[in-house]
Amino acid sequence: MLEILVNAESDELCVENIASSVLGKSVFVNWPHLEEARVVGISDGETKFYLEEPPGTQKLYLGRTAPPSKVVHLGDKEQSNWTKEVQGISEYYLRRKGIIINETSAVVYAQLLTGRKYQINQNGEVRLEKQWSKQVLPFVYQTIVKD
Repeated sequence: MLEILVNAESDELCVENIASSVLGKSVFVNWPHLEEARVVGISDGETKFYLEEPPGTQKLYLGRTAPPSKVVHLGDKEQSNWTKEVQGISEYYLRRKGIIINETSAVVYAQLLTGRKYQINQNGEVRLEKQWSKQVLPFVYQTIVKD
């Protein structure tokens, strides 16, 4: 069995700090077979930070640019859904992967990378652009890999 230990004194576990460090960025999920994903929301069960983008926009916010985000406070139904998501993920990690994830402070909502497509810009330069899934999946924060 593998156990993920969480540093309780760390102020990184504050949902605002997590949102500023990963929202709109690329992370890796589903350890040990890591898959790239784009973070579109973070929630601690009481508040939820999410990207506020026009429909169809799927870009990464790199460097110092702050992504367009919105904060909402969750109602009772959303809070119970959050708790059920955490319990489901914890049980999956314990039963299928043999990992004890312990206390969960935040859930990261992300879109998995589905592929890449060639894009040509106005200068005629060709580059690969990442394509993200439309489906948003929950992952507990302590199981994601940032780099």
